[in-house]
Amino acid sequence: MSLFQNSVLRNYLRNMDTASVSKAYETYKQEFLSKIANIKTSKEEQYQYGFLDDLFVKVLGYTLNPSPGYDLIAEQKNVSDSKKADGAILKDGKVIAVIELKSTKTKSMDKIVDQAFNYKNNHPACKYIITSNFEKLRFYVEYSDRYEEFNLFMLDEERFGLFYYLLNKEKLFADIPLKLKQDSKLQEESISNELYKKYAGLRLNLFENIIENNPQTDRHLLLEKTQTILDRMVFIFFAEDRGILPPNTIQSIIDHYKGDIEDRDLWHFYKIYFKAINQGNKKLNIPEYNGGLFAADEVLESLKIDNHVIDACPLALSAYDFNTDIDVNILGHIFENSLNDIEELKARINDTDFDASKSKRKKDGVFYTPEYITRYIVDNTLGKLCQAKKEALGLDDVEIEVPKNPKKLNKTETKLKEALEAYREYLLGLKILDPACGSGAFLNQALNHLLEEHDFIDEGIRTLMGGSVLGLYDVKKGILENNLYGVDINAEAVEIAKLSLWLRTVESGRKLNKLADKIKVGNSLIDDKSVAEDAFVWEEEFPEVFGADASASEKELQKGEAEASLPRGGFDVVIGNPPYVRQELLSAEDKDFFKNHYQTYHGTADLYVYFYEKAFSLLKENGHMSYISSSSYFKSGSGANLRKYLKYNTVIEKLIDFGDDTVFEEATTYPVIFIGRKNNEDNNYISTYIKDSSDMQEIEQYSKGKMHQSRLNDNRWQLADESILKLYDKIKSNKFTLKEYIKNDIFRGVLTGLNEAFVIRKEIRDRLIVEDIRNAEILKPFFAGQDLGRYKTPVADKYLLLFPKGWTREQSGLTDESDAWNWLKDHNPSLYSWLEPFAEKGRKRYDKGEFWWELRACDYYEVFEKPKIFYPDMSQGPKFCLDLSGSYSTNTTYLIPGDDLFLLGILNSKLCWFYLKSICEALRGGQWRLRLFTQNIEQIPVAEFTNVVKKKIMEEYVEKIIKLNQLLETKKHKFLNRLTDNYDLDKPSKKLEAFYELDFKTFLKELKKKKITLTLKEQDEWEEYFNEHKTELLELQRQIDNTDKEIDKMVYELYGLTEEEIAVVEGND
Repeated sequence: MSLFQNSVLRNYLRNMDTASVSKAYETYKQEFLSKIANIKTSKEEQYQYGFLDDLFVKVLGYTLNPSPGYDLIAEQKNVSDSKKADGAILKDGKVIAVIELKSTKTKSMDKIVDQAFNYKNNHPACKYIITSNFEKLRFYVEYSDRYEEFNLFMLDEERFGLFYYLLNKEKLFADIPLKLKQDSKLQEESISNELYKKYAGLRLNLFENIIENNPQTDRHLLLEKTQTILDRMVFIFFAEDRGILPPNTIQSIIDHYKGDIEDRDLWHFYKIYFKAINQGNKKLNIPEYNGGLFAADEVLESLKIDNHVIDACPLALSAYDFNTDIDVNILGHIFENSLNDIEELKARINDTDFDASKSKRKKDGVFYTPEYITRYIVDNTLGKLCQAKKEALGLDDVEIEVPKNPKKLNKTETKLKEALEAYREYLLGLKILDPACGSGAFLNQALNHLLEEHDFIDEGIRTLMGGSVLGLYDVKKGILENNLYGVDINAEAVEIAKLSLWLRTVESGRKLNKLADKIKVGNSLIDDKSVAEDAFVWEEEFPEVFGADASASEKELQKGEAEASLPRGGFDVVIGNPPYVRQELLSAEDKDFFKNHYQTYHGTADLYVYFYEKAFSLLKENGHMSYISSSSYFKSGSGANLRKYLKYNTVIEKLIDFGDDTVFEEATTYPVIFIGRKNNEDNNYISTYIKDSSDMQEIEQYSKGKMHQSRLNDNRWQLADESILKLYDKIKSNKFTLKEYIKNDIFRGVLTGLNEAFVIRKEIRDRLIVEDIRNAEILKPFFAGQDLGRYKTPVADKYLLLFPKGWTREQSGLTDESDAWNWLKDHNPSLYSWLEPFAEKGRKRYDKGEFWWELRACDYYEVFEKPKIFYPDMSQGPKFCLDLSGSYSTNTTYLIPGDDLFLLGILNSKLCWFYLKSICEALRGGQWRLRLFTQNIEQIPVAEFTNVVKKKIMEEYVEKIIKLNQLLETKKHKFLNRLTDNYDLDKPSKKLEAFYELDFKTFLKELKKKKITLTLKEQDEWEEYFNEHKTELLELQRQIDNTDKEIDKMVYELYGLTEEEIAVVEGND
């Protein structure tokens, strides 16, 4: 894929100094080209320094160390390890480009790339990567997905001009290549949006015109033919710009129409050209392409289409440069968006409303997979197979020299040639499947990978044979006929997938491959046509994969076994992005089928779950599989059977968790990549990757770990390194659980069902007590989870109006609601008046007591009245606090009975939170924000000091930190109260609430945001007051932090942690 967008590149190159280029070109010929013969026979170490000197110093203008003022060095060490790159370019002493070199005997450039990017990732300022085998040079900007390649042995002056423009010192130091890439991306997005509007507009106009002119034909069929015409046009747009068809073919069609003396319709000439592309036409200089796209179609050819619809718009689309400005990736986005448009047109045909939120794109879970994801998945499945085979054949890191006599190879050379030929035969035998192929993103990526492998073979054989050999021309045909398979339930997607593969592989004069036998429409998950019309029977559809006699036995058809390994064969690789379809959208018939045929079935499992099991059932033994899918199966109940299936029936090689980051632009799901093999090894370690601050596309730079597969918990998958898992084991070994320690239950806060009636602000509570002193017993201090803090219970500003279930009957003896309501009016007129406006809503609510003004039944109100430890149901960091005030709390809190200060210290420790991260669900939208469900909190291991003195010391520390927090809060609120009282400030901002962390200048800016501007005199007064309180509060905070550290130290000692283990806990905080 091109690194730069062609039109943007042309604009940049207009400013190129041609005189400097010509001068540099002469130097290049003299200093480099003249040495080709010697370079070809040189080893990497022999010419490495010379390469840097000849090209980068003499041609591109750098200064090589140890010369004064050098900016180019050989063998640059990494920051984090002792490995070295072969060279590096420095700016202001920092590495901005790494250079990795091999000799011309190295035919595979990919290994060099991996090494180079490992070096690049160890240098934070590095943006550019240069790799070379002395003959070819690749230039990367930031990422490894795209590059510009130069054949250094064959650069003419024009091509050299680009090489010089990108890599000379002046331009590289000015970051011109980076700016060029950024501008290219913007231009690509602009072209993509612009092209899509025209493409979609053409389809709509064409469809409406075809309906109008062909009323006798079924409209669904007309929509299908509309899309076929569009697919044919897109092929022509590509082909005329890539030399596959004569230039300006669309213009030629229109010219023939305009010059026609018989005044035939424009559509007539389109059909002539369609036929010519299908069968070939010497007069039009068009070879036979066939393949099915342009096959004779009676319905399509009988259509009547007005001239104006297929005149200007196709011509405008044809004006784009489909060779350089429009790549297959842009088309992939356009094709994928088309699926939504097509469904909208179908809704119009059916005279139904179109709801974009429930569109086919949403219903079928279709989301276009970014290129860096498809490449990573292909590299780690197909790529691993290829790498293993190369190693087995002795081709890994092989260096191939030009033989002394290419016509008579020696034994070593003959063996090498045979190994290359055996590798080609192996490649052509591979079977790769995407069972939900969509518009073909994964299949195209697999095609790219196979082409690169065949290119490696061609390079090697070409070197050994001393000239040109059978190359990629026939290889493309072989790949499409042998390697790639796709199935999709969406017929439009299948046609688009086929088109994308044709566009990627078409060669001038070579027929298009018939892809109908390899890319098919069908329901990948159901093979029973009595259940689904589009059921897909794999053995029948792809007999060459499974064997003609492959069929499931009666025994296998029993529940949970019909999806076991098929009797013969299978795919080598299954890859894809299974549909994100919610279980609510699955039919009852589909669910029944899944229930009877899939071990992973769960009544509320989403569709993607079954694609996992299907993938492994379709694989041959030891075959490789990888999906990107929702991560929900890691923790959900509906994913439990899938977790067990994958854990006990497969080898899991890698799990990549993207955390809070979304890979798909319009999907709200959070994905993971699963990479595994069909095998059942007992001692497998999984490589885990968790997205951290690394760049999204640099997956190999995510936080990495290794964990034994048996460590995956059946209840919930948590990714962690084995060293951390062993620490978890140590923390919980030989300890009480919290539930055992407290010898009690953990309780949840109160659910009122109508907070506006039963949760009352302080000023209203105060008024109600003035009106009736008895209300003080009924109105309880009340907190929500968000009000709680670590070691600090907030001062209540809300109160709960608490009439427990049965209170009215016990007080009045009444059971009739009307009588009881009148009794309350007489008994407590103030509360009656407050509640009366909520009567209608109160009666409708589900959570109520015997009467609507009473709260639901609760057996533990007395627990609220006693000392207890509160904590929120969701928290970012520990927020356990002691309450001695008899406060109540909402259902977003939990409470642990008792006033155990020792336990409170453990719960608020770094060690406890470290442990909770291993058992609690991490919520999206916040780093380590956890759901603190009771079943998880009850599992916390509680150790006890055998030394009562140490336990007493820890309790004293906890008591101290509580008092310090109370003092800090009191002094903080005193300052804020002065501020709000003096300036009528409703609510301070978060920054103002933490005013003591600001300097006075920033404090004034925050006040201005609240429309408070102090005079100079007021500033003088406030600055002194501000600094006085800031000093006091910072000192209190220092004491709190120090006390907190002492508590943590005691907890570490309590659990027997070593210094190394403490570092792990602190590093994960």
